[in-house]
Amino acid sequence: MSKFWIYGDSFVRDWGLDWQWHRQLANIAGRDMSIQGDFGVANDWILMKAAEDSYHNNYASGDVVIIVTTSCNRYWFLKDHPTISNYSNLTQFENYKNKYGVTDEQHTAIELYYKHIHQGYIDSFRFDAQTAWINDFSEQQLKKGVKVMLLPGWDNFSHVVPRTSLSVKGTLVDVSSQEFTSERAMDDWYNRPIPDQRVNHLLKDNHYELAKAIATAITNDTLLDLASVPWKQGVLNTRTSSAFAKQLSPTLIR
Repeated sequence: MSKFWIYGDSFVRDWGLDWQWHRQLANIAGRDMSIQGDFGVANDWILMKAAEDSYHNNYASGDVVIIVTTSCNRYWFLKDHPTISNYSNLTQFENYKNKYGVTDEQHTAIELYYKHIHQGYIDSFRFDAQTAWINDFSEQQLKKGVKVMLLPGWDNFSHVVPRTSLSVKGTLVDVSSQEFTSERAMDDWYNRPIPDQRVNHLLKDNHYELAKAIATAITNDTLLDLASVPWKQGVLNTRTSSAFAKQLSPTLIR
């Protein structure tokens, strides 16, 4: 049986819920699947996972690889802690020490990197290089009968544009942000003392819409235009969260 190989960040992380988009996608298409995704990981980690599966000849003709790229300002600093790649989340460093065993010295090293070394244009150039790698990866896989889809989590593209065998227009962060009633509502949602309680940052109904849209694009070999999908939009804020409880994670996301 052909298989989906799916890589990414929190848009991909598997919670074992049947209604998650990738599980629904596998069910709709009648395929097996492999999922590798986690909170806060960088594109370096995401692409390395795809590269490792390719180097080990894990893909077979008829398989589909879906790479969900993340924000280009993340960096895979610590080999054993790939989820410690999103600098904006390091304000919760005490949680990282308790949960992952990250040391004060490692945290200081990351802070010094951002203070003295980090440059936004380097992030952009690195993402161009990563996109070029994905384009070449797609070309090589297609020779083996394997199709590749680059599903952008964020719009980081500048000089190098995606040219994968399965094309996508739009980003998942746009889909996610448009679920809110306003930009202020979104800010209030993320300013709460708990993480986003939407599984993969999407309401439950939109998991189905995403799965169906991807399946249709793959079956028909057509462009996946995220703007044309009938999403549930403009409904979510801190006051309506209780009304949408069944659209959120059934257990507390920490």
